[in-house]
Amino acid sequence: MKTTIILIALFFASFALMAKGPHGVPDNIKVSFTKLYPGVTDVKWDKEDANHFEAEFEENGKTITVTFDSEGALLETETEIEISDLPANIQTVIKQKYDGFKITVASKIVDNYGAITFEAEIEKDNLKKDIIFDKDGNFIKEQAADDEDDD
Repeated sequence: MKTTIILIALFFASFALMAKGPHGVPDNIKVSFTKLYPGVTDVKWDKEDANHFEAEFEENGKTITVTFDSEGALLETETEIEISDLPANIQTVIKQKYDGFKITVASKIVDNYGAITFEAEIEKDNLKKDIIFDKDGNFIKEQAADDEDDD
């Protein structure tokens, strides 16, 4: 009887595993990604939280990160940009408000409604921060930078 119960449990567990791809990414999310980026095959997947999955890949020499909800809907697209492509007032705010910090990475973020924000990762003495600005370069918020080396 115990063997039968174990076999039944393994059978149902295998179905649950088949519905998810690498890193537990559900197939519906992978399908959504493939529809948006059909030629991209080298993708790094991360589970952001219980309901969000993030795909990171390179396209035309730029790092792109897309975030999906658990239903496979695109939430946002973050594209690496040249630091010089940040609006000038963003660079001015950083120089004035974050004395001694250097911009190390810049990104343009477009959410699922088309709203644009910019992110500047800054660093000083191994302290990293992400500074978020609206499409016009107005300061929105500061947050601790995600340390991708911890993955």
